Amino acid sequence: MINKKIIEFQDMVYQRLHSLTEGVSNCIGTALYLVGELDHDRYIWKGRNHRLFRMTPLLEPIPGAIASWNNYKTLSKHMAVVTSVNPLRLVQRYECKGKIEIDISINNIDLVFLKELGDNRTFHLPKKLEVALKR
Repeated sequence: MINKKIIEFQDMVYQRLHSLTEGVSNCIGTALYLVGELDHDRYIWKGRNHRLFRMTPLLEPIPGAIASWNNYKTLSKHMAVVTSVNPLRLVQRYECKGKIEIDISINNIDLVFLKELGDNRTFHLPKKLEVALKR
């Protein structure tokens, strides 16, 4: 059963989702904005891992978590937000300044970003969601 606080957090994510426009950001900036790590949707590349490593790593995804696809050096090359876990679905911005894709299967994203030896996927708990869950 999904925690009420997770549902409230997802409501914030969906409210922010409706304010997005195409041609403004990249996948990382959009994911961080949707979960409240940024005040507005913007292009983020430098500092992306610093923001990710400040979040608590998760062994299993939960709704509202950040999913990150990383290279062998553990540098994030793509981020999305988990919207459901069974089945595992996400919301993402496809490519830099690309369109917003809602309810995407994680398998579709894995096919694009898990091609090279050492590539991996991790899940992280955004700070706002972590604070909400502790209340």
